[in-house]
Amino acid sequence: MQITYFSCFINHHQVWVADELYKLANGNYRFVCVEELPAEFRKNGYADYFNREYVICAYTEDGYREAIRLAEESDVAIFGGHEDVQAFREARMRKRKLSFECGERWLKRGYLNLLSPRLLKAQFRYHTRYKKIKDYYSLSISAYGARDYEKMCSFEGKCYKWAYFTEVEDIDLEGKTFSGKKMMWCNRFISWKHPELAIMMAKKLKDEGYVFQLDMYGGGDMLEGMKKLVLKLGVTDVVKICGTAPNDIIRDEMRNHDILLTTSDRNEGWGATVNEGMSNGCVVIGADEVGSVPRLIVDGYNGLVFKSNNLDSLCEKVKEVLCNPNRCKEISKNAYVTMKNIWCPKNAAKQLMHLCECLLAGQKVDIVDGPCSLDL
Repeated sequence: MQITYFSCFINHHQVWVADELYKLANGNYRFVCVEELPAEFRKNGYADYFNREYVICAYTEDGYREAIRLAEESDVAIFGGHEDVQAFREARMRKRKLSFECGERWLKRGYLNLLSPRLLKAQFRYHTRYKKIKDYYSLSISAYGARDYEKMCSFEGKCYKWAYFTEVEDIDLEGKTFSGKKMMWCNRFISWKHPELAIMMAKKLKDEGYVFQLDMYGGGDMLEGMKKLVLKLGVTDVVKICGTAPNDIIRDEMRNHDILLTTSDRNEGWGATVNEGMSNGCVVIGADEVGSVPRLIVDGYNGLVFKSNNLDSLCEKVKEVLCNPNRCKEISKNAYVTMKNIWCPKNAAKQLMHLCECLLAGQKVDIVDGPCSLDL
C-alpha cells in the first residue's frame, strides 16, 4: 500500500508518525512538502526534517512532477489544509481514489468563520465537486472537528479521529518525586493563549495561602506585558517568566514539574503541549475549548479539565492536586499510559494503516478507540 501525505512542510508534530508509517508501509510512504521551512520557524527553533528519505520537495521542478504522480497513483492520499496542495488534490479527485482531508477545526470563531474566503472556497469545492466521491473522508485534528463539519453538512459520518503526534519516550515515573507544588506554563505569549489567566491564578492562590511555584516558558507579543503584570500583582516570588528554551530543555522541565497548565481558548485547534505534558510525567490541567483536551483527557483520571477563560474554574482544578501529591502521581501515571499505549505515533500509524485497509477492502472499520476511530 502506497500512502502519500501532502502538506506545507514537515514539522515536529508530524515527523514521528511519518517515521512510523514509513517503517510500517515498508518504505511505501511519502510526505510531500509544498514549501521550504520558513525562516520564522527556523528562528523559533523548529528542526529541519527535510532530509528524511520519504520527503518529496514539491517546490522543485522534479519534486512537483513526482508529487503529481503520487497524487494520481497512490493507494491512499492525505491532504493538509494548505492552499498550495490544491493542485495535487485536484489531480487526486479526478481519479476518485481513497483520500482524506486532514486538519484542525474550521469554526474556531463560530459561524463568523463562514465569512472566511478560504473556508467558503473549500466548502464550495466540497459541495459542488467532491462530496459525491464515495472514498473521500476526514481525519480530524480536533475534538471539535466533526462537530464543525456537521454544521456545514460536510463529511457526515465520514470523520475519523486524528491528532498531532509527539514523541513518547520511555520514562520511569516510579522514581519521580511529586510535591504537587511545581507548576509550569509553556506556550507563546499571545492573546488567545491567555498567559494572564495563569498569572491571575497565581495571585488568587497566593492570597489564599497556597504554596507553589509557577514557571512560564515561551516568547511572543505579550511577553513584556506579562512581566509587568507579574510585578503589578506582586507575585514575583511565585511566578518566574523564563523566556524561550529549546525543545529538549522544555521536555526536561516537564519531567521536573508536577503540573502543566494549558489556558488557550477555542482558537487552539489542537495544542500539542498537552501531548508533551502527558508524555513527560505532568498532570495537565487544560481548558475545555482546546482541541486536544477533550480528545486526550478524561477529567479526573489522566488530567483535569477546566472551563475555558474561567479563573475560578482553573483555580478549583489546581487546588485538587496542589496539595495532594499522591493523586498527582496517580493522574500522571494514567496520562503517560494513555500517551504510550494509545495516542503515540506507533499506534497512530498502525491504526491508520488498518483504517485504510478496511476502507480499500470495503470492510467495516472496527477501530473503537484512539486514532482513526469514528469521530461522532
